[in-house]
Amino acid sequence: MHALSLAISEAAGAATLEEIGNAAFPALARALDACPVFFAESAGNFVESQAIAGEHGDIIPFYLREFLLDDPLFPVALSASAPVTLFEDHLDARTLTASRAYSEFHRVYDFEHHMLVRFSGDRLVTPGALSMGFTRGRHLSPFGSH
Repeated sequence: MHALSLAISEAAGAATLEEIGNAAFPALARALDACPVFFAESAGNFVESQAIAGEHGDIIPFYLREFLLDDPLFPVALSASAPVTLFEDHLDARTLTASRAYSEFHRVYDFEHHMLVRFSGDRLVTPGALSMGFTRGRHLSPFGSH
């Protein structure tokens, strides 16, 4: 709980999206025992969205071009109305692991468990929506509702 309080404090002190990305985002990931994959703002043409920060923000354009439409995670993310999406709650693991996106992307980077947090925008693809993607590797437990 202390780590989460520190992350919230970092976010409250940030004046720009870059400061949130560089300070609060990694602190929140540590509190969640997760990898801070990306902090991004959705573009009008979603495939052109760019990461503001994140350990793997540089691979987001590659993922969007090569795997987005084949990834069973995307329809879940697209339909999510709640600000926090735990993908294991909406998608059978076998469906994910049977996909090309899993074998050529998620497995390669050890992105086994996924959580999306949307801070603004009605949906992930709403232009200007801000979201953070977190993952845990296959040797860690899935994200839980807590």
